[in-house]
Amino acid sequence: MAIEYAYPTDITDDQFEHRHVKIYVKMASSSKDSASALSKAYDDDSYISSFLKSAESTMTEISKNLDSWSRSSEGETESVIVLPLPNSFVDSQNHGWSVETGVLGAIGESMMSANLASGITSLTRMIPQLKNSTGRIGGGINKGLDIIDSFTGDITVNKVLGSSTSSMGLRKPMIDPGYFQNYSGSTPRTFSMEYMFIPRNKTEAETILTIITKLKQYSSPSKSINGVSIKAPSFFKIDISNNYIKPLINMDRVVLTNISVDYGADGFMQQTGDGIPKQISLSLQWAEVDMKTLQDYNTKPGG
Repeated sequence: MAIEYAYPTDITDDQFEHRHVKIYVKMASSSKDSASALSKAYDDDSYISSFLKSAESTMTEISKNLDSWSRSSEGETESVIVLPLPNSFVDSQNHGWSVETGVLGAIGESMMSANLASGITSLTRMIPQLKNSTGRIGGGINKGLDIIDSFTGDITVNKVLGSSTSSMGLRKPMIDPGYFQNYSGSTPRTFSMEYMFIPRNKTEAETILTIITKLKQYSSPSKSINGVSIKAPSFFKIDISNNYIKPLINMDRVVLTNISVDYGADGFMQQTGDGIPKQISLSLQWAEVDMKTLQDYNTKPGG
C-alpha cells in the first residue's frame, strides 16, 4: 500500500475537497535483464497493433483501449503527497509556427536575387569570339570583358530594379512573397508550482521537511548495484481536486525537472528553538512526458 504524506494535517478534510493537489509517485515496472526488456517491448507493440489492425473496432474503441494500455503501463504507486493548491501554478505549452514564403514567392525571390554580373560573365565565356577580337574596337571589347570578368560585386535584379525606380521617383514593384504560418510541431507542456510553507507546529514542520526530502528522492536517478549504470527517476501523476481546473491541466504523466528550495524565504535564515526553519519556499518545475493533443481536451470544465 502506498505511503501518504500530507500537509497541512487537515488537508484531506472535507473543507479542502476542491483545494488540494495529490502527487502520485509512480514506480515504473523494470525488467531484470535486456532480453526480457526487449521481449516486453515486442509484447507491448503487438498489443497496440492488435487494436489498430482490427477492422471491427471504431476509433472510439481504439482510443479507449490505448488509454487503458497507457494507464496499465504506468507502474505501481509508491507514495502519495497531498498538498494544498500552490500559491502560483503556471501551465505552458509551445506550438511551433514559422513564417515561410509561398511557392510563387520563393520562385520570385530566386529571380530577384539573381546576380546580373555573374550572368554577363558567364555569357561572355560562352562567346570566345568576342575575346579574340582585334583592332581598336576589339581591344575595347576585351578590356570591358576583363573588367566584367574580374568583378565580384553583387548586382542583382532586385538591386537594379530598386535603384532605377528610386532614381525615377517611382514605387518599386515586387513579387508577392505569399507569407504564411507553417506548423512545425508542438512540444510537451511544462508546469511550475510555487509553495510557501509556514508550519504551525513541530509536526507540520517535520512533515514539510519529509515531503521535500521525498520529492528530491523520487526526482533523482537510482544507482545500480554494481555502480556502473543508473536508472532514470520516477514518473509522477498529479491530480488536482478542483473540477474546474483539473480538465484544463490533466497532468497524467510528468517528470520533475527542477526542484528549488529556499530555507530563508523571508530574507533571513530564521529557525525555531530546535533549529527547524520557520519559513520555506519550494519551487517545482514539471514537464510532460507525452504531448497533449486536441483529443485530450474533451472534458467540459466543472463536469
